[in-house]
Amino acid sequence: MNRSMIRPLRSVAALLLQLLLLASLPFASEAATTTVTCVNPGDLQAAINAAAPFDTLKVSGICSETELTIRSDKNGLVLDGGGSAIIQDPEPGGTAITVRGAHQVRIRNFANITSSTISGTGVFVVDGGAAQVLNNTISGNADGVAIQRNSEAIVNNNTIVNNVETGIRVAETSSSRIGLDFPTFEPAAAPNTIQGNGSGIWVLQGSSARIIGNDISHNAQAGILVQKGSHADVASNTIQGNVNGIEVRQNSSVVLGEDTGSGPLNDPNSGRNVGFGVLCGLNSSIDGRRGALDGTIWKVKVQAGCIDDTRP
Repeated sequence: MNRSMIRPLRSVAALLLQLLLLASLPFASEAATTTVTCVNPGDLQAAINAAAPFDTLKVSGICSETELTIRSDKNGLVLDGGGSAIIQDPEPGGTAITVRGAHQVRIRNFANITSSTISGTGVFVVDGGAAQVLNNTISGNADGVAIQRNSEAIVNNNTIVNNVETGIRVAETSSSRIGLDFPTFEPAAAPNTIQGNGSGIWVLQGSSARIIGNDISHNAQAGILVQKGSHADVASNTIQGNVNGIEVRQNSSVVLGEDTGSGPLNDPNSGRNVGFGVLCGLNSSIDGRRGALDGTIWKVKVQAGCIDDTRP
């Protein structure tokens, strides 16, 4: 064998040896699962601080926290309450969980996420954060879930009840998918129950929401309020017992399902509300199918300056 053939063979052998050595080393980015039992205040925050990105924290007990925060160095972190854990920050103005700038965060399976009815927030996704909020009870806050300042969230299969201001707030050029959704990190999840809040869902300040297949009932104000240059697609929901089912105001728009087609993304909404099924205000618009969504006073109230292009 001549020397010109030996050199490539040596290079290949060296490469194979390097690959074997790398395979024998632990994978640095391999995600870990850690059990966290909350006993003392701050236990869960300490576990979050110690976790690596994409780790899973299996949480149990009652976690008393002050401004529990998942920051941008914890992308992909999973908090799993196992169906029984509670996270609480009872201080007025407190937040039970804040996702600040972190992406791909999942918050799931908590028996309750609660703060204070005085300016408190259950789950706060903010400053470009992105989270999935799945299969939790969220109650006893001012805002159950707040998504603000260029953030986004998927909110599925939750029971969001008895929050005095709003069940879900989407504000300051943020976006949310609320209810039936195609699988991303999780199997497709069921819709939300949004009941007994101030407003059920509030979309405002240049934000958008896709609201599909939820039970939005018996909220003290609007079931869904869209205002201040915002947009919502609203289909296949039960919207009943609210003051008005849907309100669209201040240069905003709502599509009530699609004009044609069937299935959860296209079907109209249903339910009877105290005032109007849909109230459309100045310089706003409504489109799609009215379906069985109704009010005691009238199905659709169109104020001056509203463009109504709905169908039966």
